[in-house]
Amino acid sequence: MNRLLKTFTVTLTLLLQSAAWAETRQADIFYQEAVRLSGSANLQKVFELYTKAAELGHASAQYNIAMMYSNGESVFIDYQQAAYWFRRSAALDFAPAQYRLGEMYYFGTGGLDRDLSRAVSWLQ
Repeated sequence: MNRLLKTFTVTLTLLLQSAAWAETRQADIFYQEAVRLSGSANLQKVFELYTKAAELGHASAQYNIAMMYSNGESVFIDYQQAAYWFRRSAALDFAPAQYRLGEMYYFGTGGLDRDLSRAVSWLQ
């Protein structure tokens, strides 16, 4: 029974790793397509592709979505959504998102309270 459990555990681990790799690969495909289209007039499509990649955990796409919300590119300016996506990207150790999140805490924007301690922490 112990051997069967070990075989099952190894198989399950490999399946989960394979699924995670497939999601990462799909996120990269969405991200690269969005980057390719970035210079075009179709910002809505760019936003959609970045969103798909961001939802799959792509840190750069999460950052780009946050910037689009911050700047009103293809969407209405929404600092709370920007803070949400900066936070997700920052949690994946994406330095530009950490910096922007630090700025938001410093100025108290995006529904975040002004918190100099958190601002300094993210800015470092």
